[in-house]
Amino acid sequence: MTASAPRPEHGRRLWAPDPARAPSRMTLFRQWAASTHGCDLDDYAALHRWSVENPARFWEALYRYFGIESPTPYTAVMSDSPMWDVRWFEGASVNYAQNILRALRDDPDRTAIVTGNEAGEMHHVSRAELLRDVAAFGAYLTHIGIGKGSRVAAYVSSNAESVTAFLACAAVGAVLSSVSPDFGTEAVCDRLEQFAPHLLIATDGYVFGGRSFGRVAEVDAILGRIGSIERVVHMPSAIVPTGWSGFARPTVAWDSALRQGRDLPFAFARVDFDHPLITCFSSGTTGKPKGIVHGHGGVTLEAFKMTALQGDMGDDDVCTMFSTAGWIVWFMHISALSMGTTIGLFDGNPLAREGNALWNFVARSRTSFLTISSAFLTGRMQAAARPNADHDLSALRTVVFGASPATPEAMAWVADHVGHGVQVATASGGTEIFTCFLGYCPDVSSYAGEFQCAWLGTDAVAMGHDGAILHGEIGELVIRQPMPTMPIHFLDDPGKERLRATYFEDFPGLWRHGDLFVTLDDGTSRILGRSDATLNRGGVRIGTAEIYDIVDRHAAIEDSLVVNIDRADGTSRMWLFLLMAEGRKLTAEVRDELAKSLRALASPRHVPDEMHAVPSIPYNITGKKLEVPVKRLLMGADEASVVNRAIMRDPAAIDAFIDLAVANR
Repeated sequence: MTASAPRPEHGRRLWAPDPARAPSRMTLFRQWAASTHGCDLDDYAALHRWSVENPARFWEALYRYFGIESPTPYTAVMSDSPMWDVRWFEGASVNYAQNILRALRDDPDRTAIVTGNEAGEMHHVSRAELLRDVAAFGAYLTHIGIGKGSRVAAYVSSNAESVTAFLACAAVGAVLSSVSPDFGTEAVCDRLEQFAPHLLIATDGYVFGGRSFGRVAEVDAILGRIGSIERVVHMPSAIVPTGWSGFARPTVAWDSALRQGRDLPFAFARVDFDHPLITCFSSGTTGKPKGIVHGHGGVTLEAFKMTALQGDMGDDDVCTMFSTAGWIVWFMHISALSMGTTIGLFDGNPLAREGNALWNFVARSRTSFLTISSAFLTGRMQAAARPNADHDLSALRTVVFGASPATPEAMAWVADHVGHGVQVATASGGTEIFTCFLGYCPDVSSYAGEFQCAWLGTDAVAMGHDGAILHGEIGELVIRQPMPTMPIHFLDDPGKERLRATYFEDFPGLWRHGDLFVTLDDGTSRILGRSDATLNRGGVRIGTAEIYDIVDRHAAIEDSLVVNIDRADGTSRMWLFLLMAEGRKLTAEVRDELAKSLRALASPRHVPDEMHAVPSIPYNITGKKLEVPVKRLLMGADEASVVNRAIMRDPAAIDAFIDLAVANR
């Protein structure tokens, strides 16, 4: 494969471990693993290499180190099976909720959850309250016949009650699938019709940007479409009159369900290691969303690895991962409870109150570990926001960019303007893996625009289409060893044919994630965009992030999207779409400046053939640019086959691209 060579040097070093600090939890685990297994593990690189060269020993070490609770022993760590069909810790009975909540048994008055909203209201839930409510709702679920294998759907906001509902479902062995109430009815039904839930937990409304959005009609429409739902648990909001319970199924209010449950017996269900825990759905950007099923045991192991080791979090931390309840990050966030870490939940528009709503919550909650979308942080940089000047962010020690690769400039801005001496990092994983492949670590340096490392147990390489391992060249992100959070299966895919076709066919037997990837010598790496949106210019593969990193630096540009269209005659044409900053226009001068910058900082192949100003850049709800749908539209595809407005942050943002595609047919 021909590849464009990335810059060989690092970006700016933004953070390095302090040698005078106490050993991190990662360091303590590394020392324990070295002593227990009689091997030399002198640094993180050695520990990571050991974890991928000895996967069974590593995952067993993690299981033992964190004392995973199981009333039954396992007979083998992993089966000798193809990657998509590996069985983990067969014989073990690992209940996710039981293992996650055990850290909250001590010090019952400490805060487990702190919630906030765009109006500045905050509420604290103690450990004792959370444990009590999980037990009460779990008992209620058992009372109404919801237990092992039952399917529960949630149409809820990000709040303490929603966390309680998820943990209670896990506790009794029910499988949960959650969709945010900002999803339209079609997007919800596209997902839940596949899931066929028995119970729906639903809110009647939500607030965003100071506006109230009622959801009673939407819930009734969902109930009209999905006949498997037998009853509803109603989570009241301030949108409708208190006590209203008029959904078109037998309905009980949330508080009433808790009151009933407190008088009923409760016990954690005994479930197999791979018993289904949640069903998450892909974004549905290019087709019907895939229902991806994850199991109790794998998610439990990742909870401890992600929180304690990669994040170095403990019971003195407050972890805020801004997300709706329909995104995989929200579930990953809940896993921070595994180390007694307080989780911070912000609901609403983070840009409310003149762009200060989220920063206000981070300051008042004393958040120490913050994950937020790259788009949000880049937008704050472009708006010349001053978080440190306007808020007390002294508790922050780590800020992680999520949803899409971070630009070097945005990461450097965070290092300079958000907190003081914070670890700035970027992470990449996915709904299909319930974790990160690449991300942060307390024991290695952080550089602008780069992942600090591959995570433990993740054998991530850049691979050419000929199967060669590439270093310093762009290849496909390929995972060469199985991981416990790889999907158990997809919905309606009992033979795993769709699972295999999605991830394991391009590089037979190996997981191809769909990202363009380059590794550097010291374990750092970069993602350069989705490989299915690759810009192929004269045989050279260019990641879209290479374009964005340069274009978005220009003061006249607020945002951008680039696609490359291959033609039947073997030529191609690159289109660059630009959202101009307020008061700026796409003049000949701006075009020339952009072309010169791309030519000088990248190569002549990076210069687009056409530039167009557009009123908005289309994103899906989770913050990913819709590069592939735009590309397919411009190649002549019908709108209905490639565009799902229900999953878009701004459904009207695609209109300019549809008009352009029609004009060019």
